[in-house]
Amino acid sequence: MIWRLSTTKLKRDQISSIFLLFFAGIIFIASLEESFGSFSGPGPAFVPSLVALLLGIFSLVNLIVGSIGKGKEKEDPIFNFSQINWKNLIKTLGAVLAFPLLLGVLGFNLVVFGFMFFLSKAIEPRRWLIAISFALITTLVVYFLFVYWLKYYVEKGILGI
Repeated sequence: MIWRLSTTKLKRDQISSIFLLFFAGIIFIASLEESFGSFSGPGPAFVPSLVALLLGIFSLVNLIVGSIGKGKEKEDPIFNFSQINWKNLIKTLGAVLAFPLLLGVLGFNLVVFGFMFFLSKAIEPRRWLIAISFALITTLVVYFLFVYWLKYYVEKGILGI
C-alpha cells in the first residue's frame, strides 16, 4: 500500500495573497525605522505603514475567501495570447504615448478630454452622448482635483484653457 500525503493545491488567488501579505509585512517593518508622527503632522512612516496595513488586511481577507471557496474549480490560464485584442491594445498604447506629447501643445484639459473620449469611443464603443459626458465629467473631476485641491500647475496649451 502506498501512502501519499494529501496536499491541497493552492489557487492563484491564494498564492498572490500570500505574496502580497509578505510584501506588506516588509513595507511595514521598513517603515518602523522612521517616525509615524500624528494625523495633524504625519511623519515619513505614516503613509507607507498605512498602505502596508491596508494591503495586509486586503490580502489576508482575499486569502481567507480563497481558502473558503470551492476546492476543485478549473482555473483559466493566467495569460492567453489568443484572447488579446491586439487592435485595442495598440490603440491604447498609442493614446498613452501621445498623451504627454500633446500635453504641452493642446493643454491639460483638452488632452484629458480627448484621451477619455478616445478611450470611451474607440476602445469600447459607447453612444456619443455617453462618451462626451464621460469625457467631460472626468476632465472636470481631474481638473478640480489637481488644480484646486492639490494646487498643481497644469499646461494651458495653445487655446489658454
